[in-house]
Amino acid sequence: MKNEVAVVLGFTAKDNGPAEAAIGKATFALLTKDANAWLKNPAEESQAIATMGKAGSVIVKAQSARGNQLTDRYSLTGFGQALDRARKECSN
Repeated sequence: MKNEVAVVLGFTAKDNGPAEAAIGKATFALLTKDANAWLKNPAEESQAIATMGKAGSVIVKAQSARGNQLTDRYSLTGFGQALDRARKECSN
């Protein structure tokens, strides 16, 4: 799988509960299962990845399995370098 945005959350989310990722000025709907989240619309993967390369953090809002609305912030420091390295290593 190439260029799939996936987030390992710091909590167990409500499966298919309301969730979103705010990256810079863009917001993307997420699909949740257990402590994981993916972009709901695969057609937005390229846009999300490009935005992640320019943004300083991603803010994920999701409903926990207990029903609480939670917010996690993830730093994107080094994301661009890591992505470049992964693309280089996986190009063979």
